[in-house]
Amino acid sequence: MSSRPSIRKKLLMATSLLAFVVAWELVGRSGLVPTPLFAPPSRVLAALAELARSGELVRDLRASLWRALAGLFCGSVAGI
Repeated sequence: MSSRPSIRKKLLMATSLLAFVVAWELVGRSGLVPTPLFAPPSRVLAALAELARSGELVRDLRASLWRALAGLFCGSVAGI
């Protein structure tokens, strides 16, 4: 017996994901929830593209990675 998901299961997963993203977009654009708290995926992707284009994304990812590694190092030293 194979542990790989069947075509039907894959289709259900893809449809569920698509339905989630569409619902997220509709709720985000409806005005029911403030946009700064619940931005629609289209705006999130546009902001991500702008950050990548300007170089801020790489800079911020590098800073976050440095902080995470420094924290891991300090925690490991303290734990050992």
